[in-house]
Amino acid sequence: MKVWRIAIVFWLLAALALGAWYLARQRARVMDHEVHSREVRGGPRPVLTPGRWPLDRLDAVDISAGASTLRFERRGDGWFQVLPFVQPAEGSALRELLTRAVDLRATSRGAVSDNEAAALGLAPPQAKVRLTLGDESITLQLGRRGVGGRAWLRVDDGPALAAEPSLHEAVLEGDLRLLRSWRLFDLAGADPQRITVDRTPADPSRPAQRFEVIKRDGRWMMEAPFRTRVDQGVVTALLGALSRVEHAGFADEQPEDLALFGLERPIASIEVASARAGTLGSGADSAGATATPLRIERVEIGSALAQGGSICARRTDRPPIVLLDQTALAALLPAAEAFADPRPTALRPEDIRSIRIRDPQGALRVQLDRTIDGWFVSRGDDQSKQAAHLPALAMLIERLVESRATELALHPMPQELLLASIELVPTSGSPSVIRVAREGDGGRWALDESDDVLRIFPPSFALPLSAQEFGLVGE
Repeated sequence: MKVWRIAIVFWLLAALALGAWYLARQRARVMDHEVHSREVRGGPRPVLTPGRWPLDRLDAVDISAGASTLRFERRGDGWFQVLPFVQPAEGSALRELLTRAVDLRATSRGAVSDNEAAALGLAPPQAKVRLTLGDESITLQLGRRGVGGRAWLRVDDGPALAAEPSLHEAVLEGDLRLLRSWRLFDLAGADPQRITVDRTPADPSRPAQRFEVIKRDGRWMMEAPFRTRVDQGVVTALLGALSRVEHAGFADEQPEDLALFGLERPIASIEVASARAGTLGSGADSAGATATPLRIERVEIGSALAQGGSICARRTDRPPIVLLDQTALAALLPAAEAFADPRPTALRPEDIRSIRIRDPQGALRVQLDRTIDGWFVSRGDDQSKQAAHLPALAMLIERLVESRATELALHPMPQELLLASIELVPTSGSPSVIRVAREGDGGRWALDESDDVLRIFPPSFALPLSAQEFGLVGE
């Protein structure tokens, strides 16, 4: 009997709850009908005065939905999210939402009591969209969705309006995170001065690896792991890739513990320092000898894997933890050797005044000097000077100035394979010293500019290195 009594009480309570829900729903339907019956004469009318809030002149937009409050401000030609943190906005997505707001049309309107406003989801509103233009602002208060495809709202504290649901769909049912840019680097209007990539092995006993390129006098130079020339086009391509790379989604908007995402000790990071902060400011730094304030953009990559094989990462100046797919990782973690200039020297043929070829021990083997009368070859003294053999000289200069290595290796020059060193003396500036090695008589060639960056060439690559090849005969 006791069990039956409990069952009867349970079913009675369930019936009462269902009845209360049904009566509330019926009351809402009646209210929808009553308010909707106050039709706007002449059919649907614009909610906002046409032309009063032009999209291209708005200064700010505030969007509140639930516990989330976002503020966007126009800066220059673009929009930026400034609350809860600073980040560029996704202009097309924000403009679409604003278009829905200013183009809203109401099918009915009417004053409502406090109780009626609460039943329509307007007291308090479920979301707010405030538009600001100069010193004026207007707020669209969004209520619940009604029957027949209507959605309830009101302007400021005005009458209730039944309107099309497009704005409700964007604010209450859409993902507001889509309103901010998913790009990992801004770089807009900036002048990049330094790119640094750090890799930290999972084993703490192993040393970290750093790749760094710095712009000096308008040209990029590699500073680590070796100091050498870089291919300017490759750096330009990297900056282009960084300006386009996007994350693949969100792992956590407000993380409390970075260790959960493998970011307490990141396995890698990439940092871009730019000379001009443009419309965003997020810290300053100084690079080397220059005192120019630099804006830092840094992305850290964690060791934690998310569902689907994505890697967790974050911008250090923003709270969200985001996800990176393999395409993004490939753009963020370039191989250092891909950036070294594959040419043996950056000098131009017309800049070379003298060429000195030495044996592995440093003894002068042959010297070539350019005068107004042409090129002459000698052993370093006037007594042995003779007219140089131009085909061999042209081959040497072409090989050193224009040839591009088929392979690059960040590795010290193997001293046991060293054949010679070639010193190119320009008309102005410092000489370029190129070391030459070869893997036996029929092996590959390796050249470096005394920078431990080996530029590898195939066996068919030939360099004239003896005095006889340049036309020097006799003792």
